[in-house]
Amino acid sequence: MKSILKKISFIGIFFSTLFSFWFAIHNDLNFTSDIARDFLLFNEIYVKKIVLIGPKSSVAGLFHGPAWLYLNFPAYLIGNGNPVTIEYFWIILTVLFVYSCYYVGKKLFDANTGYLFAMTTSLYMFFHINEFFNPLGAMLLIPINFYLFVRYTEKHQLKFLIPYILILGIIIQFELAIGIPLFILSAIYLLISLIKTKERLHIFCLFLVIIPLSNFIIFDLRHQFILTHALLRYLSPQSGDSIKYNYLYMLFDRLKLMTINVEILRSDPFYRNAVTGLITIIFLVIQFLDNKYKKIYLLLLYFYVGFFVLSLINKGPILYFYFFPLFPIIFLIFSSFVTSKYKYVFLIIFFVVYIMNFSTAISDMQTSKTTIGISQQSWKFLNNMASQVYKGKEKEFGYFVYTPDVIAYAPKYALSYEQRFYKNKVAFYFQKKPVTYIIVAPPAASDPYFSYNWWKTQRLKININPVSTLTFPNGYKIEKYNLNPNQIAVPFDPGIDPGLTFR
Repeated sequence: MKSILKKISFIGIFFSTLFSFWFAIHNDLNFTSDIARDFLLFNEIYVKKIVLIGPKSSVAGLFHGPAWLYLNFPAYLIGNGNPVTIEYFWIILTVLFVYSCYYVGKKLFDANTGYLFAMTTSLYMFFHINEFFNPLGAMLLIPINFYLFVRYTEKHQLKFLIPYILILGIIIQFELAIGIPLFILSAIYLLISLIKTKERLHIFCLFLVIIPLSNFIIFDLRHQFILTHALLRYLSPQSGDSIKYNYLYMLFDRLKLMTINVEILRSDPFYRNAVTGLITIIFLVIQFLDNKYKKIYLLLLYFYVGFFVLSLINKGPILYFYFFPLFPIIFLIFSSFVTSKYKYVFLIIFFVVYIMNFSTAISDMQTSKTTIGISQQSWKFLNNMASQVYKGKEKEFGYFVYTPDVIAYAPKYALSYEQRFYKNKVAFYFQKKPVTYIIVAPPAASDPYFSYNWWKTQRLKININPVSTLTFPNGYKIEKYNLNPNQIAVPFDPGIDPGLTFR
């Protein structure tokens, strides 16, 4: 069976890897605000060289670290800012991640587990490959870091503990909402364990986390402890939506997320993942009754369940990107059931699930044909739209960008990127010039009747009609204005450009 699974896994991983190239070979990725923000931050790193914080977290005043930005920055330089180049880099990261999953599955359980775990994660990564952002960085490190933790609990050797703590610090850099709970859980476990084993000097290794988190400390010292104050506000009983959400609701929410919201099946109509969740629990009970890998399962569940227990500090529901990086823990548990006494029954279930996910991947590629170069978040569309602005006869022009969310990261980056290919033209960012363009995004779906005209007349202070308008099928428009000196001299509201203030 080992030989057969090995061959099947290689075939599955081969096709999953091919799928991962789908968007890159079409010169496209899902250029959401989070992705576009990262590219604007790359520009900031290019200028400043050293930055101490990365993108904002969902907690006001708290920021993730810049580790994810620096990890991707070499690919940004190699591609001269082309997002598709970084997408190829994400594929390389995915391949390394899949291999690490095979290694972890093999070392903690057996080779068959490694094959199934690698197959599962390889296919799952396809669903994220065109939109990598910082929580993905945390997910890439969680399996190998869990392996280090298990090995340390078995051997009590510093060669496992030290890299575990350092990598955990990097996970915190990538995603605070995941890394901090994992560190707290690790510290609790290690403190209890080290007191029992009398290896109390190992406790001081916990302080090694200061090394990868030193940027936060420096930033906090330089800015009157604004990160500390933000964290204290968040932990305060008065924070969040404590009036709207009671703890009974939150407990139900966490139980639902733990059991039926795990994407064992990527497509989940009619809550089919409730069935896969039940199957997981049943096989887990069987493994416990047979006393197979009991300690490993307990450690996995300690971190997985412990994360959701600690998440009750959050006064509201848990957002998707808070917990999806933990899915590989469940994928590993699920794959390990190939070691059970009902392994052939499990293999039937596994391949039914895998085929359904494979079918979903193919369906997503087919559906993408209607969005590549067309949708509002398509990089290919945004890049092509920006190029239209530069194709005019004028040698210099000013431009403004309007989107319902105000920040407009995606079209702003597309316009700054396109400037690199028109050395004979000068584009003035958010400045009025004799020739001025306004790039206008369609209204938000939640408020389709909202018009940008008030923004243009009252905040931008342009009260004339455009000399030309180019409208795209997805609703974006490029308006061209010829302004006289008096119209140029009318000041506009500087608040229309928040820059990276909200990063």
